[in-house]
Amino acid sequence: MKNIQVLILLAIMALTSCGTQEPDNRIVIAGKIEGLAEEATVRLLSDAVLNETELSQDGTFLLEHTAEDSRYYNVYSTSGDGFTLFLYPGDSIWVTFETQDLHTTFQASGRRATEASYLVEKSRIITRISNMNELMAQDAQTYMETKNPLFEELEELLNRFKTESGVSKELIELESLGLESFDLYLDYMYPMVHRNRNNIPRNESIDFPEKETNERIASLNLDNILILKDRHSLQLLDIQVRNAANEFMRNNLEAREVDNSFISAIFDVAGSKFSTPEVREHVMFHALERDMSHRGPARYQQLYTRFLEESTTPEYKDRINKIIAQWELISPGSEVPDFAFTDIEGNEVRLSDLSGKLIYIDVWATWCGPCIAEHPHWNTLMKEYEGKDVAFLAISTDNTREPWEKMVTEKNMQGYNWYAENAWESEISKHFNIRAIPRFLLLDRERRVIDPAADRPSGRIRETLDQHL
Repeated sequence: MKNIQVLILLAIMALTSCGTQEPDNRIVIAGKIEGLAEEATVRLLSDAVLNETELSQDGTFLLEHTAEDSRYYNVYSTSGDGFTLFLYPGDSIWVTFETQDLHTTFQASGRRATEASYLVEKSRIITRISNMNELMAQDAQTYMETKNPLFEELEELLNRFKTESGVSKELIELESLGLESFDLYLDYMYPMVHRNRNNIPRNESIDFPEKETNERIASLNLDNILILKDRHSLQLLDIQVRNAANEFMRNNLEAREVDNSFISAIFDVAGSKFSTPEVREHVMFHALERDMSHRGPARYQQLYTRFLEESTTPEYKDRINKIIAQWELISPGSEVPDFAFTDIEGNEVRLSDLSGKLIYIDVWATWCGPCIAEHPHWNTLMKEYEGKDVAFLAISTDNTREPWEKMVTEKNMQGYNWYAENAWESEISKHFNIRAIPRFLLLDRERRVIDPAADRPSGRIRETLDQHL
């Protein structure tokens, strides 16, 4: 293993030296964290984990990554402390802070140090609202009276940042865009969260300008390459595109008849709505990757073949091909390991306990609204197939057993109810590439895969069950 002190010294040299040679595209993030336990891990993330390293005994760390463009990066430690950086290829930065007191002890030097300090201060302001969902459960006046001053303070901070000499003009533009998008996204989410937390029916009016918020989102011009670097702008782009695709399908009867009609509609909307190639390709990729990751590539062969032929972005092509490769391991006919779980009494149970029957599996969690919405359909389906060779198995991926045990008991949930340790990192989640729930699986009598992303109880699962009984 390379000596961490030598690597840190090289990083410091990169911060302070000038030369005539062409700089490489590495970003170097080095620093020292006070107060972390030994063997702690520090990770560098963007869309995914880019690098990780163990903290050395003296609290120092070094992370490197080869970058192709400027972007936001997140650095997280196993203590839960995290901060955001905005870096360009070739940038190096040194940071120090005390764990559990990051916002007041954070210091940075080197390239983009001013930008780093701004982003940490921005984070400190935002985290004053520790639970945004709890705020959205309050009435509209309380929500606005809490949120609006927060954004006024964020705008004041951004205005001060703009006066700093030598800071990234691109980051200033991104932060201005992102602040507006973040505010609008929260207003978009408020009615949904408020109704959900207060058990208000979806069609019941609440005292909030929902129509005006949706009109503002629809009128946004998001045909701008800059939005691809701001996560809240991307969230608004997704809302805008999905609404446009729904409208396209309402106005084109033929569009409803094709396979994967909604993604096909998004492809059509992307081609007509966006002139910026990078935005258009992002829209197509995002829709395709989202569904392929959740339901597997088999249903989308025509679309992903078209995308791979037309795409000019190597990263997008690579990610689509990785999904295809991952799902080959759980394709129909493949055998499933005999995973172990615990039942509601705490006994160890295994998939092999259900051998001899079709096994219809619901992977869910108590915090998942769409999961709960399927429960009445699940109960109806169980009654319809009572006495037939189908085992209905609900596997919880809750972080702890308590909420699962409470819901299973209070709702007197029928069928087999088992608990998977380690939630998203459980054996079954990793084996079946489960990154979103609910997810339904169908196995045959010998524990081989029939469908690794089966239809929901509210969908067309009956056709598949009847075919294999």
